[in-house]
Amino acid sequence: INIEYSRTARRLTMDVEFKLGVLLAKCKDSFTNLWNKSTPSPESVDKTRLDPVVLTCVRENFPQIVGSLIYDMVACRPDISFAIGRLSRHMHTPTDEAAAECAHLLGYLKQTKGLKLVYQTGADNRYVKINQAVLSSDPTIDLRAELSLSSPLTACTDADLAGASFLECRKSTPGFCIFHLNHLISWKSKLQPITAASTHESALLSLRHL
Repeated sequence: INIEYSRTARRLTMDVEFKLGVLLAKCKDSFTNLWNKSTPSPESVDKTRLDPVVLTCVRENFPQIVGSLIYDMVACRPDISFAIGRLSRHMHTPTDEAAAECAHLLGYLKQTKGLKLVYQTGADNRYVKINQAVLSSDPTIDLRAELSLSSPLTACTDADLAGASFLECRKSTPGFCIFHLNHLISWKSKLQPITAASTHESALLSLRHL
């Protein structure tokens, strides 16, 4: 992982650009015709539009590719969590559909390998202001009122009801993100163990992962 910290800008960034470059370079000849994609997962899989050489290379190296991308996802690429969750179900027996989705994901990463996870503290951060008020003992600020306005932790969760899972089942796939002071610190996307009967039930089941 490439980690950079700027003391003057009060900013920390993390990325896996080098690791993704190494992964794409392993099959450089086959990935010459790998198309750039704007999303991690396709709306539908059309194998006929893929270069057969690309599809064959992805299928033959499927476990290594997905295993490497799992590490990248956990490290600092929450944007590919859903796609990796789907692909990891086919680690040992990759289908043509799974290989096509993996090729789509590689096309997305080829275009966005420089994306960074950024943690930055600015002067306008209200918690920084509160901390400065505590240090200065400013009597004009009601710290209890300020701290009660909102929690430093924020969690978001959602789930697709019986989403497409390579036609394997009708289980939903929830996901969540947890922010601390507006900075992303935890994320996950995982297939639910049981089949939800409604959107409401699917959402409630997704809360269990928080």
